[in-house]
Amino acid sequence: MPKKTSVVEEEFRARCEEALVILTMRWEVIQALFTRQVSVVSQDRRAKIQSLTGRFGTKDAEPFAALSVEMLQKWSAEDAEFFASEWKRGVKFATEVFGANAVGVALEAMKSNREVN
Repeated sequence: MPKKTSVVEEEFRARCEEALVILTMRWEVIQALFTRQVSVVSQDRRAKIQSLTGRFGTKDAEPFAALSVEMLQKWSAEDAEFFASEWKRGVKFATEVFGANAVGVALEAMKSNREVN
């Protein structure tokens, strides 16, 4: 019989999973950008990207998931630096909220969640 979890534990697990999904998406974007398949991005588009990535929450997942390889290939090295700074900011936030082992905790939460389901 699976162990019953409290509402607080469920909330914590959900937040960990959300953080991991967002951080993973950010990392995938950065890796794609650093393949150096780059050109230039308009200032207007850069502002839109910044507004989408400036928050840290579930709403971030949709724009990141929607990014296509074709879009990534149009970004410049400057954009790669911007996303790298966003990645660092996301890691810092997750670390402050969940502790130094934030990604490990999230992975464990996802693993145990799969085992329960």
